Amino acid sequence: MFLVSLITQAAPDPNSGEINSMSSDLFQCIANASSAKKKTTNGTPSWLKFKSKSADQKMDLVQVLAINALELTAPAAFFLRPSITCSIPNSPPPTDSFNRRPFIQVSGHPGSLAPAGPHTLWKKQTDTSTEIEVYEYLSTSEDPMRNVIPKYHGKRLWNEDIFLELEDLLDGFGPSPAIMDIKMGSRTFLENEVTNIKARNDLYQKMVKVDPQAPTPEEHDAGAVTKLRYMKFREEQSSTSLLSFRIEAIQFPYSNNIIDVKTAKSECHVGEILDKFLPCSEMKSMLLERLKFIKSTLEKSKFFMHHEIIGSSLLIIHDATKISAHLIDFAKSVKSPTNLSHFVQWEMGNHEDGYLHGLSNLIRILESKQ
Repeated sequence: MFLVSLITQAAPDPNSGEINSMSSDLFQCIANASSAKKKTTNGTPSWLKFKSKSADQKMDLVQVLAINALELTAPAAFFLRPSITCSIPNSPPPTDSFNRRPFIQVSGHPGSLAPAGPHTLWKKQTDTSTEIEVYEYLSTSEDPMRNVIPKYHGKRLWNEDIFLELEDLLDGFGPSPAIMDIKMGSRTFLENEVTNIKARNDLYQKMVKVDPQAPTPEEHDAGAVTKLRYMKFREEQSSTSLLSFRIEAIQFPYSNNIIDVKTAKSECHVGEILDKFLPCSEMKSMLLERLKFIKSTLEKSKFFMHHEIIGSSLLIIHDATKISAHLIDFAKSVKSPTNLSHFVQWEMGNHEDGYLHGLSNLIRILESKQ
């Protein structure tokens, strides 16, 4: 997971008719484009889940990503939105600039976030996270991968907890930029997480709840599936299996409405979503240039070629004038015993993650939209 903040500035009223109309039109446009696909009882495509703010249901991008983190093995990126002040218990008082930048923590464990300064954030580390090793190595080496990740400002110890101080990737953007989180790779689980071959009834129950026809006759008879079988099934519910990436969720400027699209499976659906997120050809060209730079950089990186990059995301941000894309989330990046192509299809024991396969597909789809 990664932390970004939004600077509190004057912005249009999110409840205004203009913004509600924009969000409604956007949703209708995507829904119309997929009208031939399977629909739910209310007419909304099953691959598109629309959440809106109301008196009874307040849902924004960060909350959806938090839910994704609970439903899937790979953690979702999480965001700090301007709202209620949130800080670590017994932490030092924030600077004057951060008194004007209130935050709310919407995912992760309580006390895991902290503002560090006007351009950086703290991210709490867990006992099993490999993120410290990734940032420590890349920040002190000449490996080119350091140029496509957030800048690292050191490791911090507070109240016996360890934090990373990282670049705030939203710094320098307008008051309400568009944000997209793309989970990269052909799998979101480590090999050592699926080595247990014991079939489990709880995983079978989760599977049939999503798709009663998914288990084989043998699995139906046993009423159980292995964790590997279940995790593969989960990846098949999105574009992860087909394209080696999936779009988790997007948030548009000046809107509390979000579109949760982690179940978009086909290339056609993914392309439609990218079209709405990047409404003009100039913006697509800017992102393509950045993605090609990232791909070229990773192909030259010895660190990348020797590590499985599991559960990592591309965080894409744009406003009216500029766009950025960075690799984030390295809690499951582990050294591989062999060199990796990041293209070859994963099989147990080969440690391939499909990262470059996914990035190449993303570039290809964007090029087809120009």
